[in-house]
Amino acid sequence: MALEKINNLLDRFSLKAKVIFTGIFGITIIAFIIITIALINNNIRNQEAIQNYINKSTSAIDKSISAQFYERYGDVQAFAVNTILQTNRIDDMTKVFNEYVRMYGIYDFILFVDTNGNYIASNSKGPKDEMLNLTKLSKQNFANTEWFKNAIDEKFTVDKTNGFDGTFFEDAQTDNLIEEAYGRKEFTTSFSTVVKNTAGKKIGVITNRANFSWVGSEVSTEFEQARQFSAIRLDILLLNKKGDLLADFTRESFEKGKALDPSYASEKAKMLIESDSVKDALNNKSGSSYYYDKLSKRDTYLAFDHIKNKKFIPSINWTLVISIPVDDIFGANNRQTLYTVVIISSVWLISLVFALYLSLGLSRKFAEVARRLGITSESILKSSKELTKLFDKVAANAVKQSQSQEQSSASLTQILAMIKRTVENVQGSKITATNVSNEAQEGNQAMERMEKAVIKIEETNTSLEEIRKIINQINTKTSLINDIVTKTELLSLNASIEAARAGEYGKGFAVVAEEVGNLAKTSGNAANEIETLIASSASKVDSIIEETKLKVVEGIEASKLAVTIFKGISEKIEEIKQRVDSINEATNEQKIGVETTTEATNLLSMVTKENSDSADKALATAKTVEQDSNRIALSMNEIKYLVYGKKY
Repeated sequence: MALEKINNLLDRFSLKAKVIFTGIFGITIIAFIIITIALINNNIRNQEAIQNYINKSTSAIDKSISAQFYERYGDVQAFAVNTILQTNRIDDMTKVFNEYVRMYGIYDFILFVDTNGNYIASNSKGPKDEMLNLTKLSKQNFANTEWFKNAIDEKFTVDKTNGFDGTFFEDAQTDNLIEEAYGRKEFTTSFSTVVKNTAGKKIGVITNRANFSWVGSEVSTEFEQARQFSAIRLDILLLNKKGDLLADFTRESFEKGKALDPSYASEKAKMLIESDSVKDALNNKSGSSYYYDKLSKRDTYLAFDHIKNKKFIPSINWTLVISIPVDDIFGANNRQTLYTVVIISSVWLISLVFALYLSLGLSRKFAEVARRLGITSESILKSSKELTKLFDKVAANAVKQSQSQEQSSASLTQILAMIKRTVENVQGSKITATNVSNEAQEGNQAMERMEKAVIKIEETNTSLEEIRKIINQINTKTSLINDIVTKTELLSLNASIEAARAGEYGKGFAVVAEEVGNLAKTSGNAANEIETLIASSASKVDSIIEETKLKVVEGIEASKLAVTIFKGISEKIEEIKQRVDSINEATNEQKIGVETTTEATNLLSMVTKENSDSADKALATAKTVEQDSNRIALSMNEIKYLVYGKKY
């Protein structure tokens, strides 16, 4: 219901008014989004800017203090190995200590005592060659001091992970030794270690009392750079793990020259030390927070962290506190954001003017387009009627063409079926010819094998000839055996006669002679039988050889004739096969041609049908175009209302 009311309200306005309103609304939304993004980016940049500045300042101070601490930690061990300490030359020790003090400028007092804590030697002059009061110190015993007890017992302040070992460190405090030697109170840190001779025996303890300038100078450098090279008001505090103020680099303390004065603390320092954030820092926490500075009446960013460099011992637990007014960091980014908002507003005004100009131009162009569309719609309506008549004729012709194509396609289908049957018959003939050719080749091969067999028979006949020769040789040997038998019989007879003559003594020999004669007769009879058999075998072998010779000659002639005949048959069959192949190829080509023609005819028939369908669709489309032309005419009136409004 509400949307309908809005639409009715919008219909009362012209297109020009609608375009102007849409342009103003769209540009305003875009400007609002861009300004919002700019403000968000500004907050992000502010956070990054202050974090980067804090990280840079903290890192610089952390690195500088750690480097100085690392050198002080090692200096006392270097002094302890000086061979002059292993002698009794007190004056020479004093000269060496004076040179150390003058050269380094950091050590106010260097003291060497024996293993019982009694004074041995120290520097007699300060860094500026001022004479020290050593009257009380030279008579004092230091055995009960913390630095002596820890150094002589080798209870050092260590961090073996980072290579710290061999020195006992006392945190910053007002040093009584400096007060007695110089007559003034001063903040110092002490570095002490045991002194041993070349045999490794303890001979005393040496302690270096370093004034706090080795720390203050590093913090002061960062503080002065912030004052000189930027508009940032930077306040820096350095606290020990007990919460005592070691360095007070607030503007108040710095201007009064009391940044390293242990007896002085600025109001800003007192306020920060009492804050919850600094108390959290003393409990081994790091972080940042915002607070309202009642002294400067400004929102302030507070960051606190511990010195964590590898060249510093973590157990000492010094805390660095940095305070910066928010405006000092965010000012540049806020100004940039303001410039961005001003620029976007200017662009917004320019865009409004451009939108007005563009809307006027668009309304004129839409009016001209509406007029041309009216003329075009009338022309389209006239053309659509003519198209309807033309497509009626096209549809009728397409139907006739489709019927003719269907008849041609049916005839080609019958021809293709006949050619397929012919191809099948030719292929059957080809298979039969191939089989006959294969059988003729097999017969030819069989005849060749028979010819080889006949040759083998002939070779066998030759073997029979050799057998006949062997039989003749056996016959000759048999005749020889008969001669031997005859002689043996004569010999047996003679033996019998001689045995008879011998009388009683020749009876046994006569029996032997008789047996030999019988054996000779038996051998003779066997030899005669063998001779008869050999003669018969020789006759048969001769007959077989002669008959085989005749059969071999006939077989060879017959096989040669058969081979010749089979070769001729095979050649003729191969010729028939080649002709069948030619017929098969020609028939296949005819089949392919007819199939291609059939496919083309079918495709043409499909195309003709599609043309017919397209003609019907075109006719329907032409009628639709005619209807659409009427609708366009109605739409033209609506466009006029859209361009000029209902009042037009």
